[in-house]
Amino acid sequence: MTRCYFCEASDIKIPNYKVTIKGKKNGNRVQKTIRVCNCCGAWMSSEDIKEKVIENFGWESEE
Repeated sequence: MTRCYFCEASDIKIPNYKVTIKGKKNGNRVQKTIRVCNCCGAWMSSEDIKEKVIENFGWESEE
């Protein structure tokens, strides 16, 4: 059973999908794969999801 990164909804109740986020930490490339439910994915753009994850982990943007 997997859960949404944002709302903790399980995949049993709401289907979810994987999103791979890439960034930099201390000059090194980092990558994290998270799950996002269809509800959160519907009201957040992919750029918003990326910004929130990068902010939560304290990374810099990859660009």
